[in-house]
Amino acid sequence: MMPDCIRSTNPEDYEVQMDRFAEGLLRVQQRHYYWFESRHGENITQDHDTIGNHVVINFRYPVLTFGYWSDSQLPENIRAECNACFDQIFKRS
Repeated sequence: MMPDCIRSTNPEDYEVQMDRFAEGLLRVQQRHYYWFESRHGENITQDHDTIGNHVVINFRYPVLTFGYWSDSQLPENIRAECNACFDQIFKRS
């Protein structure tokens, strides 16, 4: 899947939106805790998998991209919730 891309109006807005997006992704992970907790973490310090092991967020002002690592096994229903969170926060007009 190709990453989703937006143009940010200014860096200050981006910081506020990124905080909201991180909170939204954490809520997605909490809703699907059973999936994440049933999987091993990416590294030895993680007791279980996290949503951060699957998403890729890149910001080079003024462009922000959001996508998933190519080897991510994140189920489509969880991806759909992450995508909806991104759209709600970054694509509001």
